[in-house]
Amino acid sequence: MLNVAIYSLASMFWPDDVELALSLLEAFSGIGMILGPIVGSAVYTWFGFKLTFFVFGSTLVPIAILSACFFARRLSREIDIDDSYKQLEEVVSTHESQ
Repeated sequence: MLNVAIYSLASMFWPDDVELALSLLEAFSGIGMILGPIVGSAVYTWFGFKLTFFVFGSTLVPIAILSACFFARRLSREIDIDDSYKQLEEVVSTHESQ
């Protein structure tokens, strides 16, 4: 489900560079699929299950906060643009009706 959402967000946030955004998403997804099991198994071997769970779980919290801040800022900018476009449409439509 995350993949569907991230591709939609990438095409919404970078409409001029959709190809670049999607290629970077695919590249980093592939790198994560290659390195994830290697790093995860090494950490599991060294520290055991509980510490591995806490290490990777605690790294996800700051990443989630940074992502939320980034996307909230980008979404508020997109909403402002959409609102100003709607206001412009209203002005044009009232001007045409007169």
